[in-house]
Amino acid sequence: MSKSKEVDPTEVMEVEPPKKKRIKRVCAVAVCPNPQDSVYHCFPKDNEMQKKWATLTRRADKVNVKTARICATHFTRDDYVQDVVSHLYPDVRRRLKPDAVPSQLLTHTSQSEQSIARAERACVRAQKNIRYSGFRFSSPDLHDTDEISE
Repeated sequence: MSKSKEVDPTEVMEVEPPKKKRIKRVCAVAVCPNPQDSVYHCFPKDNEMQKKWATLTRRADKVNVKTARICATHFTRDDYVQDVVSHLYPDVRRRLKPDAVPSQLLTHTSQSEQSIARAERACVRAQKNIRYSGFRFSSPDLHDTDEISE
């Protein structure tokens, strides 16, 4: 007969609740800084929309559409379903429209910023070309015979 340890029923055991493991979300968009305070959306179930989303991530590697997520910073306000609940309770998770595709902050700079930068570089090059086209390596002062004494 084994002697088991008796437990006093009046004794209160302190048990720590299990700690929630915080999952670090990663956005599938290649240039995203992965904001942890953002909402992350699953890829759509429609195969055509999955292909569109995967293309827009601009990743060199293949995107696993079953596990990948895209954060809310890549969607506009118009991409979300507008209903009474989302207006009354802004903290409630908003749903994307079925035809929504990521369109915001998909590259480091937008197309307009790139075209402005390109135009500025072209202007600087043109100014340099104008400046150097008037420059002569032989100075007219060297050809003055008055100043040269032999």
